[in-house]
Amino acid sequence: MKKSKQCIYNKFDSIKGQINYNKYFYSKIFGKKKMTMKYFENAHGYRYDFDNPITFSEKLNTRKLDNNPLYTKCADKINVRDYVKEKIGEEYLVPSYFTCKKLTDELYDKIPKSCVLKTSDGSGTIKIIYDKEKENKEEIIKLMNDYLKLILRIFGEKCFIKK
Repeated sequence: MKKSKQCIYNKFDSIKGQINYNKYFYSKIFGKKKMTMKYFENAHGYRYDFDNPITFSEKLNTRKLDNNPLYTKCADKINVRDYVKEKIGEEYLVPSYFTCKKLTDELYDKIPKSCVLKTSDGSGTIKIIYDKEKENKEEIIKLMNDYLKLILRIFGEKCFIKK
């Protein structure tokens, strides 16, 4: 199974440049709004009013056109911590132990007995550790580093560890 996942990522990497070029090319010809509308229409089978979005999908597609930097900041688990700290205070944040681009034996030894290992971007790229002594250290380090390789390749971000 791991080989098939690796093959999928390699195939994606080989066409990623072409996908980005096509998005850029078509957005220059048709404009970002028309291109987003066309993608939405192909996926959902109907057009909608950008000024009056009703469903979740419509609102999500309308937000794609909004260049509010807060959306990007809040999508990243590390960057949003600075925003929360600034706006409402550090007492509302779950403690974060460190950030890294690669989990090593030395870093693993620094984590507490129970914690959650996460990547900053990505969905489901976590490992919950209930009791560090009962876990297989090598497996966890390999798993997190595999997640990080994938996330770093796609987003260029870091992971972080929290209680």
